[in-house]
Amino acid sequence: MRRLALIGTGVLACLGLVAVATAFVWGVTPREWDGNLDFTVAQFCQSDHGEPTCAMLKQEPAGPGQAPLATVDRISIDAWNLPAGIHVGDLVLCHVHQQDAVIDSADTVTKVDGCHS
Repeated sequence: MRRLALIGTGVLACLGLVAVATAFVWGVTPREWDGNLDFTVAQFCQSDHGEPTCAMLKQEPAGPGQAPLATVDRISIDAWNLPAGIHVGDLVLCHVHQQDAVIDSADTVTKVDGCHS
């Protein structure tokens, strides 16, 4: 009986160690999200030459299963990422890549490019 209790204790200790190791690996593993999201062009930044240099995009509500790591309510991108002839208020679909590589970080690096109407 004592031998069975020792074996049971050993098994529980091993399972606990596996659980702790799994939690640690999950915590240090970089999380990434890659997908397409809808945005509305909210405004353009004007340069000295009259051509827009950047654009402010406002995210449209994402559908279920499209939730990125962090919300992208508003984001500024270079104007060359947008198709020609886009105006304020137009809807564009953009490729979004997010990465959260820092342990317990609230900061997520977001890259938006490849926008098309």
